[in-house]
Amino acid sequence: WYRTGDLGFIFEGELFVTGRKKDIIIVAGNNIYPDDIEAVVSETAGVHPGRVVAFGTNNSERGTEEITILAESDLQSENEKSKLKLSIASRIRERLDCTIKNIVVVPGMWLVKSSSGKISRSANKDRYLKELRGRELNEPNNKHNHAD
Repeated sequence: WYRTGDLGFIFEGELFVTGRKKDIIIVAGNNIYPDDIEAVVSETAGVHPGRVVAFGTNNSERGTEEITILAESDLQSENEKSKLKLSIASRIRERLDCTIKNIVVVPGMWLVKSSSGKISRSANKDRYLKELRGRELNEPNNKHNHAD
């Protein structure tokens, strides 16, 4: 046995990989799998399919992680983006029974891919923390980047 960090199960003698241990988001003691979130968001009208990333960000005030979603879209107006964020939040609440605090709509080709061509959660989380979160925290009422 090797500790790869992969999560999975064996069914009828076949191994099924379901995710990575380090990618699990723990919100108030509940395990949330970012792959599940990304699949639901990718199906949302207005979002570029497969161009979504979800990850946890630490909320030291609450003592837990919060889910952050970055979704690529061609929408330009803040009104359209706000409607898309509400739609995403609603779909996640209905399908996965969890609440999303941070939904950010980014322009096409914003998300970082790994050398193998997959969306990189860690690189996108780093980019979000460096480029967007500072701006988000300085906006009045954070009204453009949250879907409460």
